[in-house]
Amino acid sequence: MDKKLIGVTAGYALVMAALLILTFSFAWNPSGYSYAIENSTLSVQKGLGNEVVAEVEIADNMADVLLFQAAVSDVKTHWHTDIVLLALIFPLILFAIFKDKRPFKKVLPYKWFLGIVVAIVVIYAAATIPSYFSQIQEVETYVQKISQ
Repeated sequence: MDKKLIGVTAGYALVMAALLILTFSFAWNPSGYSYAIENSTLSVQKGLGNEVVAEVEIADNMADVLLFQAAVSDVKTHWHTDIVLLALIFPLILFAIFKDKRPFKKVLPYKWFLGIVVAIVVIYAAATIPSYFSQIQEVETYVQKISQ
């Protein structure tokens, strides 16, 4: 293995480790919001420091609280799926960069391999990024409703 391959792989490992720690240890998601329930109070929290943005009695605002929880859950589920797919797609990108290390090089020409990898990345990005925008907007909407 050459130094460039080791460097790119190490960089990927560091980025993925940071994302995994943020996601699973600190419950981070792209919306930036989370919540905690204590007795009959819901606390809406923002950021890694879990700064309390709003507190609301669940019984007084049951519908908005449940819709907020569902919206945050949707973003978290989507993010967990993306973390797994990032981990799976990166080796394909790495093989596209390092031509001599790619699998199936005797069967599949490099241009075809590169085309397939680019198509996978573009199609997945086109499907997932707009979805994030709508999901994050939905979370923001419910945060505004809850904090009024």
